[in-house]
Amino acid sequence: MTGNFDFASFVFKASTDLEDAILLTGYAFQKRDGQVQDKALLLQKYQKGAEEGIAHDQFWLGILYAKGVLVPQDQAKAHQWLTSSAEQGHALAQRFLAILLYRQETKDYAEIYKWLKMSAEQGLAIAQKELGDILFLKDNPHRNEKESFEWHLQAARRGHGNAQYAVSRVYMVGTSGVEKNILQSCFWTSIALFSFGWSKEAGLADAKLMLKPEEFEELQKMLLEWQPEKDIYNVVNALNKISYTALNQLAKDCLPPPIPQ
Repeated sequence: MTGNFDFASFVFKASTDLEDAILLTGYAFQKRDGQVQDKALLLQKYQKGAEEGIAHDQFWLGILYAKGVLVPQDQAKAHQWLTSSAEQGHALAQRFLAILLYRQETKDYAEIYKWLKMSAEQGLAIAQKELGDILFLKDNPHRNEKESFEWHLQAARRGHGNAQYAVSRVYMVGTSGVEKNILQSCFWTSIALFSFGWSKEAGLADAKLMLKPEEFEELQKMLLEWQPEKDIYNVVNALNKISYTALNQLAKDCLPPPIPQ
């Protein structure tokens, strides 16, 4: 493992790939009365709606072109339809357009930031997490650690497990204009573990060793009172279920797992 490995870039690419997969498999072939709709008819619906200016249909048609699902893969058409939807304020279209731009060989970080921020400001936890990621990337000329932390914190409050762990790491060491706070670090570590399927008490043994008795009591109270804010598309729980295992698998030859086993 070399010293110049860009952890933020690695996690950002891995997480966006995983989230694309979840969103496509979970929503592209929508069900009605428990039955998957006919794919050809669904494609016709998206094409007709997109031409009529319906943002939701423009979004899905753009995704299908981006991935080559039901239609030949065509990045230019994907960009066209995602842009049309994003300009109407569709938060997922704004998010996916930013990812499409990020995957281009020459990256326009100002444009990526613009669309991710629009999506994040609507309360989409995925976009908030990814906006925090790109603001921490080493090759981003607009890198801003403090703003990165603020967006990760917003995503964490909406239940995004990887964002919660990122926040806990910052609080553990104190950086990005954020003061070291072991209590907050222990809190977000416990919440991240909870998001990934453990109980809220999973991180308490280590926390008890690091905190004063009154701080540990406060931590227990904070965990009891924790409730995530609403994620506008309510997909964050599904993402949490796959992110931990998959990211650990991708990272196993590069660095220790991001969440303790």
